Amino acid sequence: MKIRKLFGILFALLLMAGLLSAGQTVFAAETYTIEVKRAHEDRGTVTGGGSYTEGTTVTITAKPNTGYHFGWWTDKYGCIVPNAGATYTFPAKGNAAYYAWFCTYSVTVTTDGNGTASSRQRAGDTGSTIELTYEPNDGYMFKEWQVISGGVTVENNQFDMETANVVIKAVFEKIPETVYKVTVTSKGNGTASAYPASGTASTEVLLTAYPDEGYRLKAWEVISGGVTISNNKFTLGKADAEIRAVFEEIPKTCTISVSCASDSGGTVSGGGEYKKGASVTIKAVPAAGYRFDYWTNQYGEKISGAGTVYTFTASQTSGYTAWFSCMIGDVNLDNKIDATDRMILARYLAGWEGYEAKITNKKAADIDGDGDITAKDRMLLARYLAGWTGYDTYFK
Repeated sequence: MKIRKLFGILFALLLMAGLLSAGQTVFAAETYTIEVKRAHEDRGTVTGGGSYTEGTTVTITAKPNTGYHFGWWTDKYGCIVPNAGATYTFPAKGNAAYYAWFCTYSVTVTTDGNGTASSRQRAGDTGSTIELTYEPNDGYMFKEWQVISGGVTVENNQFDMETANVVIKAVFEKIPETVYKVTVTSKGNGTASAYPASGTASTEVLLTAYPDEGYRLKAWEVISGGVTISNNKFTLGKADAEIRAVFEEIPKTCTISVSCASDSGGTVSGGGEYKKGASVTIKAVPAAGYRFDYWTNQYGEKISGAGTVYTFTASQTSGYTAWFSCMIGDVNLDNKIDATDRMILARYLAGWEGYEAKITNKKAADIDGDGDITAKDRMLLARYLAGWTGYDTYFK
């Protein structure tokens, strides 16, 4: 920020001295070198290399010689450039090198119209491996690869080139609407039912328990079907489902358990054994740098209107979890660390108007914990979001 101010002062002095007009540019844009080469000198030609100003459009072209076909571009690291055809256009962002690969035989991928498909390489030499990908339309699933010509064998979505041009077709089929059965049993002390008792995949099923006198539903056990039950409901998958209702005797006392959603967010108190009808008071005390958000019950449901001190009447064994929040790096307190936080922090440090108010939590913006928000904090956040090794330690 000091450097920006110095340049501003220098610019103003030059204007006052008449050495610089208001329309002149002080700094020239960066210029990058784009190299374009061929993997095989005798198989084709390439154009488009040269010097480019930062942000300008670069177009490189690979033209195969007679008897050859364009296969793919690789970057200077040897990685295939995704979705790059013989003519490849991109903005100049830095020095770069691209290599055009020309091959003996072409690869053409088509579909039956119920999805999309492509090959990573657009051509290949005898013995080279070609990788295939596909994406079915909604309501369809992949069925098979059909070899129209070329005499190759496709396994695990790839094949080895033979001695001819290859044409491959991706075939899709409709996902069948299978009806699955729901069976509900119990271990005694009550009965249970499901509605509906059958349905296709994605059908919502409601479970109802009928406990005997003196008993209550303890849990639903998923015997088969791989479903997840929440609030006595689940969604059918692609299999029959068997659910078992487990009942338990209603206790004369209630066990109230309290916990924190995270170890460092704060402390809780008030749990224990209570007689039914007794008054229970549980408390949540947030740690420094954290704030109390809400309580949830044993089912994960938020308790409306419950503050740090929550009083209620004991009626059954239950559990309560206190949730606190303050994420280092989450400067706008949206419960995530992302590019928006990086942008807010950068503009705040650059002195943009209104961005001081966007730093909702100064502690969260002080990444290195030195008590001040500086360019170092911006750098730590940027490198963490970019996936640099070792920087995640600042955000745990």
